[in-house]
Amino acid sequence: MTTWIGEMDSPRQRLLAAIDQQSSPTTLKQLSLALGLNQAYLQQYLRRGTPLHLPEAVRYQLAELLGIAEAELRPDNLPAPTVAAGTKPQPGSMSAMPSQDTLAIGFLDHPAHQHLHSQTWHIGKTIANRQRLMPDATGAKPGTDKVAQGKPPKLKLVVVGDDAMAPTINRGDIIIIDASDTNPHLAGVFAIDAGDHIRLRYVEQPDGDRPELIVRHEDSSGFAIKQPRQSVRILGRGLWRLGRL
Repeated sequence: MTTWIGEMDSPRQRLLAAIDQQSSPTTLKQLSLALGLNQAYLQQYLRRGTPLHLPEAVRYQLAELLGIAEAELRPDNLPAPTVAAGTKPQPGSMSAMPSQDTLAIGFLDHPAHQHLHSQTWHIGKTIANRQRLMPDATGAKPGTDKVAQGKPPKLKLVVVGDDAMAPTINRGDIIIIDASDTNPHLAGVFAIDAGDHIRLRYVEQPDGDRPELIVRHEDSSGFAIKQPRQSVRILGRGLWRLGRL
């Protein structure tokens, strides 16, 4: 349960109540990142009163994430939104996140993301290049030393569904993956479809002539199993981890 000390206005109280009612544990950091904002944005909103009121676009996105009406997050004395009937501010439309300077990454369409897959997270292109989430001038594929095949990475967000790789990767962490790279010939951490959740595992295919994978919880030690390639549905290569508070 989420608790906070001190008096709060109605929208802040309703925000905490909505977080407590989520079917799976949800943190302020996760929500802030899913909004494409600084990881401490909602914590500062609740604890420091900054901003005093959530911007309209943020309210709409946050309401979608929590499955509540936008009005629940609107201050009681604030006028109704000015957007046209049947429309809403587009994700990432906040003035602090100009589209030309950011890279939009959406959640992978997966059953585990039923309340998240329509959301978009934004990362500054400067940070993206520094973290090698975008092709560089030499055409090198992000996270590898190989030259990309003329296509940029297909970046998606996934939520980790188990703690098998803890403490390196924990349940609830948000991982940026390259959904266009599902080739384990170059060993690394991959997102794997486990049906009702997504697993992150270290995967390698040591013998390219044999369709057999080695799946580990860690890169050099820990429990490992051999599985036929066709039995492992790889969703993409893990590129960047966003941890929980």
